[in-house]
Amino acid sequence: MAADPAGERQVYRGAGAVVLWWAWAIFAVASLAAIAARYHDHGAAVAATVILAITGIMYACALHPRVVAGPAGISVDNPLRTHLVPWPAVTRVDLAQSLQVHYAGPPGRGGERTVHSWAVPGSPRARARRELRAQRESRRAPAAAAYARGPEAARAATQGSAAEFTARQLGERLSRERPDDAPASPGPVQVSWAWGPIAAMVVPLLALVVAAAA
Repeated sequence: MAADPAGERQVYRGAGAVVLWWAWAIFAVASLAAIAARYHDHGAAVAATVILAITGIMYACALHPRVVAGPAGISVDNPLRTHLVPWPAVTRVDLAQSLQVHYAGPPGRGGERTVHSWAVPGSPRARARRELRAQRESRRAPAAAAYARGPEAARAATQGSAAEFTARQLGERLSRERPDDAPASPGPVQVSWAWGPIAAMVVPLLALVVAAAA
């Protein structure tokens, strides 16, 4: 997670996806440099376009996805589409198979809508561990539990996965932006295509088709 100095904009990404992107980027640059230095035939052109196509896919699926909490609301940037949900429309943020942002549906259509984040996947194993830990603590003697628990805020900050931390942070931000006594109201949720990642995938793939057919 990253935030600006004023704390107004918080960006959440999966650390593993970012590491994977940079590992591939280093490999891709080294491979392209080796191809350019040693090979100048048709096979080299095809190999270079394959690397570029994979790089575009890695960018769209690993580096671009993120969740941004800003003054206007929560932006969920997925590989192909971006959803900007204004704070007044957000009902809750939770974690299932991935981070979920729930919001009030448009007037007249009713119901609650949900945006799933590609950038913050959930972990069934971590959730099972958390539930097991809670069951164990509930069986402890009250005095022992109180001694082990410590301040609740400090305990919450040190336990749980990164995805759980993100969901908790967004829930706290939601409580500041829209107090609990203020009901969620349908807002103009902005949905747009992620043209940058789409171009990063499509253009190299088209170049690969042309290079392979030449």
